[in-house]
Amino acid sequence: MIEIKEYQDEPYLVFNQIIMGRDKINLESSSVELLFRILDEEVTSEIRKTPFNKFDIKHESKDVTIYFSSPLNIYGITQTVDLSAFADPEKSFFELAIDFYFEFDQWRNLFSPEELVFKIEKVAKRKHDIEMRCRIDDEGYEITFTCDYEQNIDNYLHIANRITRDAVNQLIIENNKDPLTSIFDFPESIRVPCEQYLIYFAEFLNNLGIKATTEITHQASNVLFTVIPESKNIALEHIQEALAIYLQLPSQINDMGYINLPNDPQIQQLFANVQHFKSQIMLLNATIQMQSQTIDQQQTIINQQKSMLDTTILQTSLVAKNEEDKEELFGGMMALTKLEVKGVVFNFANIYRWIKSHLKRN
Repeated sequence: MIEIKEYQDEPYLVFNQIIMGRDKINLESSSVELLFRILDEEVTSEIRKTPFNKFDIKHESKDVTIYFSSPLNIYGITQTVDLSAFADPEKSFFELAIDFYFEFDQWRNLFSPEELVFKIEKVAKRKHDIEMRCRIDDEGYEITFTCDYEQNIDNYLHIANRITRDAVNQLIIENNKDPLTSIFDFPESIRVPCEQYLIYFAEFLNNLGIKATTEITHQASNVLFTVIPESKNIALEHIQEALAIYLQLPSQINDMGYINLPNDPQIQQLFANVQHFKSQIMLLNATIQMQSQTIDQQQTIINQQKSMLDTTILQTSLVAKNEEDKEELFGGMMALTKLEVKGVVFNFANIYRWIKSHLKRN
């Protein structure tokens, strides 16, 4: 429970009967408002995950606002959060305002702030099932929610940030015309292993007889992965199809695939790369489980289910250039379903051989 209590004639925020000192939560008081500015990261984390039905922060004569900064991994944009409870008895709801401010001196994006706010408005209008509004000015934009008491701040932060990420992704796609550049929106926690796996794609192509190099750049915290073939005679669709297959390998190859693995260095190296990536996912999930052990047991299960990653992260993080592309590549397991030939057992080596023969035929 998070509530307001008076101590020595001053209001304090109290978490489960524990008074939060001014070193953790600063108070700025006026004749009409109590503004609690959160200074401590652990306190911020507790506030973010607490359901609104566990807040008792109404004041009889003043509006109450809880304010904190929130990290946002998009270059040139900072984020703050305001949770408000109103003294007006007719306003019995909580209002959550999530503000996005432009840092013009830090702006390094392909698109302008003006383009972003225009796209934000379009994306936000599609969220008809959520009570929210979007306000835009010269400094940035604000997304405001009327809160459901069963939800928490993290739930609404996810929605607001998803709106922003969708707008950013669309703008990156519109500004990138290279057919061999793929855009990925990886979770920050798993970005490094995912990038490492992408780097191995050049080796994968080389083993298939396609000489190419790869390049990774970053734009608005997204990963732009570009394949550069040495020969201009290579069909682009061959590279695109090979990448689609390559992204699916970690989720399609059984962990026991090393049984009967032939003594082919190329096959063994590819299998090792896939297994290394899968081991990184397992390690990250184990870390998530350990970090969650200190939280309430029921909430731990919910948090783990939301935060657990699997090897499909490579596919789900790929930003589709349009819905048709996404369905064609992944909706029906585009390439790997072609392997389902009657009477053939497809272990790792068989899949690899099929890829080589399939590309040579085409």
